Amino acid sequence: MRDRPQGHELLAIAAKTFREQLLPVLPEDKKYQALMILNAMSIAERQQEMGEGPLNDECDLLEVVLDTTPKADELHERAAELNREFARRVRDGAYDNDDTGRHVLWAVTLQKVRESFDHFPSAEEIQQFAKD
Repeated sequence: MRDRPQGHELLAIAAKTFREQLLPVLPEDKKYQALMILNAMSIAERQQEMGEGPLNDECDLLEVVLDTTPKADELHERAAELNREFARRVRDGAYDNDDTGRHVLWAVTLQKVRESFDHFPSAEEIQQFAKD
C-alpha cells in the first residue's frame, strides 16, 4: 500500500502552492518562466496519474498496425523500437494509399493532448476540429 499523498497528488499540491502563493509575488520579468515551470509540473502530474497505460496502449496499437513484436522487454524501449519502425515505414510510403498511418498519428496526438491540457476536449469538439 502506498502512502498518501502519492506522486501526482504531491505535484498537484506543489503546483497549487506555486500558482497561489509564489506566482503573484514574482517580478513581472520572471512570470513567463514561472508559468512554463507550472505548466511542466501540471503535465508531469497528469502523466503520473495516468501511469503507463497510455504508453502500453500505444505499443499495443503499433504492434497490431506493424504486425510485429518488438525485441525489447522494457516498456519505454518497446515504444521507441515500435515508433522507429513506424517512422521508417511512413518514410518508405507504406501508408501513402490508406488511412492507417493517419489513424495511428491521430490516436497518439489525442493522447498527448490529454496529457498536456487540463481540459481535454469532448468527442464533439474533437470531431469539429477534425472537420476544420
